[in-house]
Amino acid sequence: MGLIQKNSSLNSKNQQLVQKIENGTVIDHIPQGMSLAIYELLHKRIALDPKKTRTVILTSTESKKYGKKDLIKIENTYPTKSEIDLIAILAPTATIVTIKNWEVVEKYKVEIPDLVPEGVLKCPNQACITYNGHEPVKAKFRVNRVDDTTSLQCWYCGRNLEGAILQYLE
Repeated sequence: MGLIQKNSSLNSKNQQLVQKIENGTVIDHIPQGMSLAIYELLHKRIALDPKKTRTVILTSTESKKYGKKDLIKIENTYPTKSEIDLIAILAPTATIVTIKNWEVVEKYKVEIPDLVPEGVLKCPNQACITYNGHEPVKAKFRVNRVDDTTSLQCWYCGRNLEGAILQYLE
């Protein structure tokens, strides 16, 4: 794996767990166990090609703030605003780090949006005007938050999405 690099991810024995990336995105502070769902989301939305895009998924690593956390590093890939909004719904504690030429150029905590815009998710309600092109309109969803629970409600028919939101991706 090479030499330990300054500011790299180190374990308790000061051994580097994951190499730094030259360009790309790090999604840090993912709640433990959620990294695979986020990877699947990005794989579907960005069409990540595992043969061309080097991706590291680190699960159950130590975190001073959260005890345990997951982390994803994706080379040469930068999620869009709508993709980051979906990450925020799945992992509200996540931090997005943008890397260019080995340097951190941007770092911010995700924010859960109030609305998932048209064309990101589809409504499963067969009676909804957005279902399978009944009308020339795409589904959009209100994001409802109560304490630590987040739910998504169709703007047009009021149906709440149930289960994993990945099944509703457009």
